Amino acid sequence: MLPGLDPDTTYAVRLQAPGDHAEGAPALPLWASDGVELTGRQLEQVGLAMLPLHPEQLVLLRIDAVR
Repeated sequence: MLPGLDPDTTYAVRLQAPGDHAEGAPALPLWASDGVELTGRQLEQVGLAMLPLHPEQLVLLRIDAVR
């Protein structure tokens, strides 16, 4: 879940470099390939599907207000 966003604003969420995805790690969820647009309320109350990563991995999210 992503708290602190305006509940009535729509946000574009996508992966941001230098996050990585090592070979052999589980596949990222479908939304990760093209990004997704959700409201702040959805991001705060439901969040995004993420798969577990190895300790040496990271995924960075870029979240921009679109309307």
